[in-house]
Amino acid sequence: MWEIPGDASLSLTSSNDLMVSELRERDVKGGFPPAVQTLLQSDPELVRTAIRGLLAEHFPWSLHEEIREAAEIHRDWHLAEHAVVPWPQRSRSVRERDPAFRDEVLRQYERRCAICDFDVRLDNRTFGLEAAHIQWHSHEGPDQVSNGLALCVLHHKALDRGALGLRGAGTGLYVLISSQVGGSSPATRELLDLQGKPVRPPQKPELAPSPMFVAWHRKQVFRDPPLLET
Repeated sequence: MWEIPGDASLSLTSSNDLMVSELRERDVKGGFPPAVQTLLQSDPELVRTAIRGLLAEHFPWSLHEEIREAAEIHRDWHLAEHAVVPWPQRSRSVRERDPAFRDEVLRQYERRCAICDFDVRLDNRTFGLEAAHIQWHSHEGPDQVSNGLALCVLHHKALDRGALGLRGAGTGLYVLISSQVGGSSPATRELLDLQGKPVRPPQKPELAPSPMFVAWHRKQVFRDPPLLET
């Protein structure tokens, strides 16, 4: 659906991706073929469906709003967290989330952030605490406790953006902070100080984060290199 004029003459990386540096140097521009562009311009509902499908299939829930804002997509076009999206001729279906995942993860981590122990409640109900997927649900990450962490909103977003990562496995899990994190506020200092801090394990050791999911996050999401390796 997307064309880059003259792409046959462009260099490819070892993973068959186009080199961004060359695209910029040669001022290459890409876009939809005319037929696709005309179709999208004439059918706003198809555009909405495409947006919802792309968000659901390729990005974790915590990043949807940020992506919509960056792309100037109207808020009314958002996708409900547990919605099933019609996606014509898609290569794979959008998996429904297991509604029990959140409760199971929060219960195992005693309804506290596994990194900072945040446990604020409002009217005796958990507030600002979420069940994060280590391997994104949108990228075949299963809804099981060994692929989850109870995290406050800040640390959940940091995990999904790759500012925060994980090292080790099971009950011997430690925090990594990307060397790309910067800022001068006390909040930034608190985030940087998490480097090397142990992650509090779940109540049942056998449900601790699986090495497979930790490795996936380190390779696919975390912004290497970390501040330091210990």
